[in-house]
Amino acid sequence: MFAGPSSLVFLAFQNRLEYCLITELRVENALKLMIKATGKIQVKNGIRIVLDIDFCRYYLWLWHQHIYKTKKYQLPAHGAHITVYSPKIHDKMILAEFNDLNGQEVDFWYDVSKAHVSRVNVWLPVFCDWADKFRKKNRIPITYFAGSSLHITIGNIKYNSKD
Repeated sequence: MFAGPSSLVFLAFQNRLEYCLITELRVENALKLMIKATGKIQVKNGIRIVLDIDFCRYYLWLWHQHIYKTKKYQLPAHGAHITVYSPKIHDKMILAEFNDLNGQEVDFWYDVSKAHVSRVNVWLPVFCDWADKFRKKNRIPITYFAGSSLHITIGNIKYNSKD
């Protein structure tokens, strides 16, 4: 789906994003285009990897082009992020134990060729060694969906579903 303009992602974001610098592209086969990026860990009401909102803006724009603007998706309400641990979903943890992680940079890969669309959201699958090791070490259940245990939501139609 996004395989054609992926090089534009590199050009558009190379110098613009403080929290999501694309450093490497990897084409594993004709069906998978992985892009390496960097985010920052945030420990606040859970643990997540935070990116600049321009990441979502760009991919949401591409998504709207792909679907010929037939539906109006909006940006995620909680910004661009990858959830590693959420107290709403997982067993409770004492987050203060992980405050030293705040602001640390983490590399991850995302697959622009496999955008997943649900009734409400559009997201890209994410692969992150740090997050997988963190979850395993802290016994946070890992659930795989659409080939990945992590994702970045780039848009949703929660509040404008009449469009």
